[in-house]
Amino acid sequence: MRTLRYLLITGALAASLLAPRAGAQDRFKTVSTFTSTDPLGLSVSGGSLYGAAFAFVLDQPSCGSIFELQPPASAGQSWTQTTLFTFDSSGSQGCPPTAAPTPGPGGVLYGTTTYGGAYGTGALYALQPPAAPGGAWVESVLYSFDAFTDGGAAPPSAPVPGPNGSFYCGTGGGTYGFGALVQLLPPSAPGGTWTEAMLYNFPGPVGANPLVPGPAGAFYGTNWGGLIVQLNPPAAPGGSWSETILYTLTRSDGLSPNFLTLASDGTLYGTTFGSNYDDGPGKATVFQLKPPASASGSWSLTVLHDFGDQLNLNSPLILRNGNLYGTAASATGGQIFELQHPAAGGGAWNLVHLYQFTGNQLPGGALVMDKNGGIFGVTAAPYLAPPSGTHLEAKPPQIVAGTLTLSLRQIQRFSDTSTLLLNLLLQQGNRIQQLLRTRRATGNIDIHRNHLVNPLHQRIVIEDPARGRARAH
Repeated sequence: MRTLRYLLITGALAASLLAPRAGAQDRFKTVSTFTSTDPLGLSVSGGSLYGAAFAFVLDQPSCGSIFELQPPASAGQSWTQTTLFTFDSSGSQGCPPTAAPTPGPGGVLYGTTTYGGAYGTGALYALQPPAAPGGAWVESVLYSFDAFTDGGAAPPSAPVPGPNGSFYCGTGGGTYGFGALVQLLPPSAPGGTWTEAMLYNFPGPVGANPLVPGPAGAFYGTNWGGLIVQLNPPAAPGGSWSETILYTLTRSDGLSPNFLTLASDGTLYGTTFGSNYDDGPGKATVFQLKPPASASGSWSLTVLHDFGDQLNLNSPLILRNGNLYGTAASATGGQIFELQHPAAGGGAWNLVHLYQFTGNQLPGGALVMDKNGGIFGVTAAPYLAPPSGTHLEAKPPQIVAGTLTLSLRQIQRFSDTSTLLLNLLLQQGNRIQQLLRTRRATGNIDIHRNHLVNPLHQRIVIEDPARGRARAH
């Protein structure tokens, strides 16, 4: 049996968007355990988490499933796990899912499969919610990729919603065998068939790495050979799509780029997996690709952090308040990390390990972050016999009603000086609050706000029974 583990790292202050705040003092706790499948990431809709899992075991009746995780109704209660649909190993329904489902209007879940469908080379499916509470979810294959007539010679990427109910997908194959961008179009009348429009055939290998939609209908993508490309829609109806190579990574930049994240200013943030079949092991990195200042300029790449050649990065980055969040996996574990934006231009990004995995639990797949900085994700233990895993909750140091309690020993080295400078960094949700200037007076340490971004704390208490009490104003 394979076991699926779900991780939750909640934000620091307010109640989570998806779950009420528990009163436990521990930063990490086990919430639930799933068996027999491996995870493929999470998506969120209507206050619930949705995910896909695949079963890679011979002679199994199922090749994967779609599941829902509902948060507890009140603090202290358990999450509710429901398997919404199980894919039959025959492949007629598609098999297995490629990624977490994409939520659509009316609660419908959409996704793609690696194989199966009418031609055995993948499918676009829809999962309809039950008409009445307690009823069954209904799966239907909307479109089957055909390796001989379209770009379906390799697994399609997860669907990206397009106009008028359509979806965009990247596939392998295509005219040149290097991959293609396709648009899947719904029928013009009820009961009709879905059709595929081949938008662009890559002249070089890009394949089915996930595509990121950009402004004005453009898409950004990568290939494992090091290319970062922009796909541009036609300037006029009936015209052709075009490709612009933005940057070609070298081995020093990182090996095998996979996921991209687009910032509002047009900057791309991305990861390199760290290895591939042709080149073997290489560096796993997080990079920043900035657009040129002028139309004639070039895109510029900066490696923000080098994870070395012993880790693989296999999750799309989340960008929140200038900081980046992702996962890194090793042969026996991994981590969820935060890369904090430098305080001054040109400074170094700071790596923070939010949670470290051991015991062969490997994080990966799409993460979800709520409005308060809570991070939801999955891990799998594919190498254990039998595998094991859990759904965890993890919290920063406790903050209650605007008060943070720390040990005075954490700042003991400052306690015997009359005037000192202290940079006390507090994790407040997803924001780093910086308190400057400390001084000791009459047994108290007063922390004065010289620069505090969006302050929510009215009072911070730092106390230790043996040393007395320090207060911040």
